[in-house]
Amino acid sequence: MLAKDVMTRDVITVGDRIPLERIATLLERQRIKRVPVVRGGKLVGIVSRASLLRGLAARKPGRAPAATDRALRARVIEAIRGAGVDQALLTVVVSKGVVQRWGTVYSAEQKRAARIAAQNVHGVRSVVDNVAVLPPQLRAFMGGE
Repeated sequence: MLAKDVMTRDVITVGDRIPLERIATLLERQRIKRVPVVRGGKLVGIVSRASLLRGLAARKPGRAPAATDRALRARVIEAIRGAGVDQALLTVVVSKGVVQRWGTVYSAEQKRAARIAAQNVHGVRSVVDNVAVLPPQLRAFMGGE
C-alpha cells in the first residue's frame, strides 16, 4: 500500500492571513483536525486544533496580536532556526513579550538550544517551555538525530 492509496485528495487549505476564529469555524464545520496553510500556492505550514487553541489562549479576547509580538515571534523563530533546531514539530506563540513554546524536538540538546536561543532574543521577557523530547525509537523512525 502507498501513501496515494490512503491520502486525502480534496484538501481544504487556508491562506496565511486568515483570522484564527475563521480557522476554528472551518475545522469544526468540516470535522477536520488540521488544515494546511498556503501562500502563493505553496505550503507554508499546518494549523492543528492544538496549535489553534494555543494561539487563541495566548491572546486577549477580541484583540489581534500586537505588531511587536508578531515581530518578536519572527525573531524568536529565526533564532531557534539559527541554533540548528528542527522546527517541524514546534509551535511558538508570543504575547506581551512572553514566548510560549509547544511541541517536540529530537534531543535534549535541541530543547536546550531552542530555549537559550529564545531567551537571548532582545525583547523576550520570559520563555514558557512545553517542549518534549522524542523517544529514541521515534527519532530513528522520523529521521532525527
